[in-house]
Amino acid sequence: MRWSHIIDFGSRSMKLYVLEGSRLAIKRVINYDLINHCPVVAEIHVLLDELVRDVDVSRTRAVGTAAVRRDAYLASMLATACTGVGISYETITQEREAALIRRAFCSSPELDVFNVGGGSIQIVKRDGSYALIPFGISDLNREYDLTSIPSERLVKECKLHIIRNLPSDLGVFIYTGGEKTYLQKIGATLADGGVCTGEEFKRVTHALSLLEVSQLEELSTFGLGWMSGAIASNLIVEAALEVAGVDYFIPSDQNIADGILAELLL
Repeated sequence: MRWSHIIDFGSRSMKLYVLEGSRLAIKRVINYDLINHCPVVAEIHVLLDELVRDVDVSRTRAVGTAAVRRDAYLASMLATACTGVGISYETITQEREAALIRRAFCSSPELDVFNVGGGSIQIVKRDGSYALIPFGISDLNREYDLTSIPSERLVKECKLHIIRNLPSDLGVFIYTGGEKTYLQKIGATLADGGVCTGEEFKRVTHALSLLEVSQLEELSTFGLGWMSGAIASNLIVEAALEVAGVDYFIPSDQNIADGILAELLL
């Protein structure tokens, strides 16, 4: 296989994955809110250099998602920076993201799968179709003041907005993108099969809802900046449980990079 490293330029973070045997592992994470703060050219090069230090760039593949789709200038900068150092780069559509998530979870066709990013949400449904939602965590943070002090967060309004945009035929679902590690870090006990009950989810996330972002960051598993999306992400899970009418879901650490790997292994 040519590729041994995969870069995911997400809306809220840049992740470098390394292939270890037949599995991917996170090697480096830089939390940077690309969807709200477009870096200048020089900064892009600094960030990229930090991300791929000690990496064989000729064996590295990179993709950009919602933040890059929304900003043609950012897409051009990333593409130029990557190709300039020998990294293969692609800005992927929301449909392509959904296809990669489906590929990553092809062994779980009986469940819906949520892929939640800073600027979009893809839901791969049990029948293989996609529900594509054009907003994500960063949008919810901004529109509903979810990074403000707890008393100023528009939590009820945000949750209602999410519910209105979810497909009505949801069932038990998998929630991707580091959710398993995150829940375990904040003290959740997962049942057999990695299941998180609705009761357990509410137990561990209620305490977080009372914390300011600076306090949330002290609990971060994936570096400074990652937990600024915790409140929004938790509300998405709560809304999905309510719409689906179920009392449990399966948190997962898999993501689109696993889908890319699955394609490369074909």
